[in-house]
Amino acid sequence: MSIAVEPMTIDEFLALPESDKVERWLVDGRLKEFRMSKRGPVHARVSANVTSALHSWARQHPKPRPGVYCGDIYFLLQKSPDRSVGIDVAVIEGPRFAALADDAQLIDGPPLLAVEIISPSDRASRVQKKIDLYRGSGTPLTWLVNPFGQTVTVYRPQVDAVLFTRSMQITAMPELPGFGVAVAELFE
Repeated sequence: MSIAVEPMTIDEFLALPESDKVERWLVDGRLKEFRMSKRGPVHARVSANVTSALHSWARQHPKPRPGVYCGDIYFLLQKSPDRSVGIDVAVIEGPRFAALADDAQLIDGPPLLAVEIISPSDRASRVQKKIDLYRGSGTPLTWLVNPFGQTVTVYRPQVDAVLFTRSMQITAMPELPGFGVAVAELFE
């Protein structure tokens, strides 16, 4: 005999006690918990560089400017069943950024850009699952940043991934008009 388990809602997910030892995902109404990856100085530096490049780009736009977030910000990627994960760095549209309340616990809807930065303790399968969740939830642009190989893999829905190496420049058209950065700058 099996016991039916009701899917968890986003409100129940957000009501869970905070923990710096556990990373939590809500995937199609099911809670997933993992030991928090150890990020370290390289992850933090690359995260700062990616955030800085995106923030500089956003500041060039008229208000309402696109919003740039870092630090494992939670997004409600999908509703019914609910899907939410923390993202290392993310960008949202200007009107959504302007309308977001300062006390919001998460951002409703997928970002324009989701950036995952690999940590030494990350498991490849878990990172790929996050990429798949973003793509399957309508995120138009996802970057997988590898500080150790100094590469960025760019994912878009329904298109093969593209690998950018240290000697290349990344643009993000049409999602982030006018954005461009040398891959090497992200790893300085």
